[in-house]
Amino acid sequence: MIVLANPFAIAPQVYSAIFANNVEGISILMYTIFAIIQIAFVVKGIEHKDKTMFISMLISFFESISIIIIVSVRS
Repeated sequence: MIVLANPFAIAPQVYSAIFANNVEGISILMYTIFAIIQIAFVVKGIEHKDKTMFISMLISFFESISIIIIVSVRS
């Protein structure tokens, strides 16, 4: 269950990006940096054959990319 801590932590921001009246407080730069870090950990998960890291960071990566796209479109 701890594996899903990162995706669960990002989920409220995805919700806010979708449903909030205003997305001005959501930083595209921050989520771009998060996405880069998450991809690095996806690769690490593959290298070390660590399924839990791979899955957790892949889900988090898709959440970050979703936030970037949603905020870009809504701004």
